[in-house]
Formats: sequence, structure tokens, C-alpha cells
Amino acid sequence: TLRDAAQHLTIHLDTREILLETVGLARRLVAGTENFAQYFSHIALVEGYDDDRFVHFYRDQNDEQTFRYLQESAQLRADNRFFEGSRYQDDPWAPLYARDRFRTVVSRAAEMAIANQKSGNTHEALLVQDSRDDTDYVPLWGEEDFGSQLSAPIIVDNEVYGILSIEHRDRFAFDDDDRFTLMALANMVGKTLSYKWRDMYLDALREVSKHIHDVGQDRQQVMQTIVDEAMKIIRGKRPNDDFFCYIGLVEDEKL
Repeated sequence: TLRDAAQHLTIHLDTREILLETVGLARRLVAGTENFAQYFSHIALVEGYDDDRFVHFYRDQNDEQTFRYLQESAQLRADNRFFEGSRYQDDPWAPLYARDRFRTVVSRAAEMAIANQKSGNTHEALLVQDSRDDTDYVPLWGEEDFGSQLSAPIIVDNEVYGILSIEHRDRFAFDDDDRFTLMALANMVGKTLSYKWRDMYLDALREVSKHIHDVGQDRQQVMQTIVDEAMKIIRGKRPNDDFFCYIGLVEDEKL
């Protein structure tokens, strides 16, 4: 149940663990015990800024079996030159869903969520009941297979952070109860991450404050502490991204 799910999602987990736990919960909550093997769930993170947005599927946030299926789908796309001319051409595994180069149901769900967030509309799950009628659908089981997919946005602090999806081998596999369940779980994940990150902010402020008020610390040590704590926050929110952080000091009107 969703109540049981809440006990699994705690701020004591790191961001990767929360996302990986969510993937398993989505499958268990929607599938139940009936035909469990027919369902597959996954998470993609929404990255980039403004109009340069894409959804990115990471290995360590998804179960291994589903990741292998998605790798095979990505290889099909790479072989068919869908990545030609893109910045990811030499690394087809990196963004398994590149927004402008290959549309999917996941990328469409992200675009819908971003539009709803900007306009203040209520967020809804995107449901594809019959993939034969949806040109954006990418089957996990090969080009000849068809199925259905349900995708819900994960909103963290008014930001579209990711897309939680569940797929089924058959068409018309999902109903309104499934839509409600996945949206409820996505909302739960968003709140858990929000609380987790606020704890990180408070820990960082306490650490920086401790060094600032330590008369034995010189300016260089204080600046290094600020940089270190900022990197902890960034890595906590986006564990797979590469960031660097620095502080520039202004002296005599020069940086």
C-alpha cells in the first residue's frame, strides 16, 4: 500500500537510494501479485535549463533488468542514426532519452509537466493505452512489440525533477486506479527529496557557521568549507552530474 511505501522512503536514504527504491515500489504497487513479470518501471531525471531540456536515464537509479532493455532500445536508436549530429553521438548510453533528437513518451511527459509547472496547472500522469496509436512510444521488448505506458512527474520544490514510469507488455493495461497510485507515489517521492535536501542545506549552514565563528580559522579555510558544503548539496541533488564550485574574491574592484 501507499502507507507501506511511505515507510520505505525516508530522508535517511541518499538520493540514489530513494530513486532506486521508488522504481521497485512503483512496480509492486501497480502490479500487485498478478502478472508481476509483465510490468517494468523506471525513472528518468529531467536535466538542462529553459528550452534545452532532456530526460536522462541512469543505471544506478533503475533495476538492472529494465536498464538492459533500455540499453537495447538505445542501441536500436543509435544504429538508426537518431543520434547523428547530436552532442551525444559518441555516447548513445548517456542520455537514453534526448529530447530534441528522439521523442519518447517519457520526454513528452516531461514537456507536459514543465508546461503545467510554468502555467500553474495541476500535474497529471501521462497515459498511453495503445502504443500503436502513439508515435513517441518506444517498446522495451523490440520494435515488433506493443504495450502501454503510464508516466508521472516528480516535482521537488516547484521543479520538475524526474519522470516515474511503468510499462506493461499488453495494451490497455492501466486504469484510473493505477494513474492515481503512480501520481501519489511520485508526489511522495517529491516530498521525501524536498525534506532530504532541506536537511542537507541545514547541515551545510551549521558547518559553515561553525567555521565562520571559529576565530582560529583563516579566510582561506572558511572559503574552502563553503565550497565543500556547496558541492555536497549539489552532489546530493544531482548525484550523476559533474559539477565544480569556486569562490571569487573581489579586491580593489578586481575579481
